[in-house]
Amino acid sequence: MNSNVNYQVLSRVPAFQGFSGDEIAALTEIATKCQALPGQAVIREGDPADCFYLLCSGELEVVSEQGGRQTPIAQLGPGQLIGEMPLVFKQMIRQASVLAVSNSSLLRFAYREYEELSLRRPELGEKVKANLGRIAKSRHADPFESFDSPQISSLLTECRIFQGLSPEHLESIACIAIPTDIPAESTVVKIDEPADRFFLLISGQVEVLVLKGGRFESLTRLGKGQIFGEMTLIYHQPMRFASVVAVVNTRLLAFPFEAFQELAERQPDLGELIAANLRQLAASRSWVLENE
Repeated sequence: MNSNVNYQVLSRVPAFQGFSGDEIAALTEIATKCQALPGQAVIREGDPADCFYLLCSGELEVVSEQGGRQTPIAQLGPGQLIGEMPLVFKQMIRQASVLAVSNSSLLRFAYREYEELSLRRPELGEKVKANLGRIAKSRHADPFESFDSPQISSLLTECRIFQGLSPEHLESIACIAIPTDIPAESTVVKIDEPADRFFLLISGQVEVLVLKGGRFESLTRLGKGQIFGEMTLIYHQPMRFASVVAVVNTRLLAFPFEAFQELAERQPDLGELIAANLRQLAASRSWVLENE
């Protein structure tokens, strides 16, 4: 079916600029066609990234999912790539969801097949990386888009729960991090909501609020380098026991529990080190223990 893929469609994609006809043909060999109906999710935030897409026809919407709400980020039209940035920055967890607005036709490129092609044709892979790097810089988007895993690893070294981890461990954790911006006075997590991730504060400040006597009271404020939402990893609480609100514009790294637990299962020594750090941290937080 790949012989029916229109070469001209791929040659007009900015990520494939400068490709020869032979290189375009090689890409078509690993492309598969797929369809998305209105409202259907093409990509879900927090899922592992295993492919990227080219939108051939239709319209898609990029949304950020926070606190059960979907916030539109961008509209995508024919000729645009979706989910391609892990090819450059190696962040293998989806950072946003992508939904079909109308009936949409796409080409799907599995990362595994693309990487195999890049090994056979290294010049092809280098061209894609160079083109994607230029695209990222031209977007004037959030600086997180230019963060790669080593930069995130450097941020993690300042966090107490990751102390004692090797550079290889930190690199693995960086690959599941989801950069997130929270506007001032916006809720990051709500009390009694399901707990599905924890957060590291990169900049800004958040306030932890607990419900007492039917009223919210401020418990503490957290700043750069501090973690919140992580106690579920120790106490296995399925629901949030407090709300967290951004005091000022705040930048976070989010770590989905499911992805984190899968990583700990693959690397048991990493999981044991973090568990030990969390126990030490919990012992120093009397306000956490009082709410158990």
